[in-house]
Amino acid sequence: PEVTIVVCLGFQEADRVIKSYGAKVPPFTLRDTILPDDERDSVAVRLKEFELEQIHELFYLAQVYGNLGRKDDSADCLRQTLQKQLKTKEFEEKEWAMNCATLSQYYIAVSNYAVARHCLASASKIVSASNPDDPGLPKYKA
Repeated sequence: PEVTIVVCLGFQEADRVIKSYGAKVPPFTLRDTILPDDERDSVAVRLKEFELEQIHELFYLAQVYGNLGRKDDSADCLRQTLQKQLKTKEFEEKEWAMNCATLSQYYIAVSNYAVARHCLASASKIVSASNPDDPGLPKYKA
């Protein structure tokens, strides 16, 4: 348990730094710090990599919160993970939909039916978009 708490505090600090740093200055990757200016990645590439790292950080933080029994915090981190995956288009459709549908169960358990419904509708839309020829799935406009 002590190690989990230390890891949790580390992730919380990382989350705080990522949110404040990323909003002000495009981050540099480790590779960028040793390369000459003309060989560094563009700001857009660096921001994309930063977003992907933040997705991993949020996912791991959700796992830590879950192990600590902090279900609300875990669900919030998972929700943010799914939103960022959707924003960056970095996800596998069926896995994303399954995770979103699973997250809806948490919101049902805490009587937040509107968010649960949104999770299920989002999962359904992603599955439908990834299987447009399946007659058993609802059709959504893009």
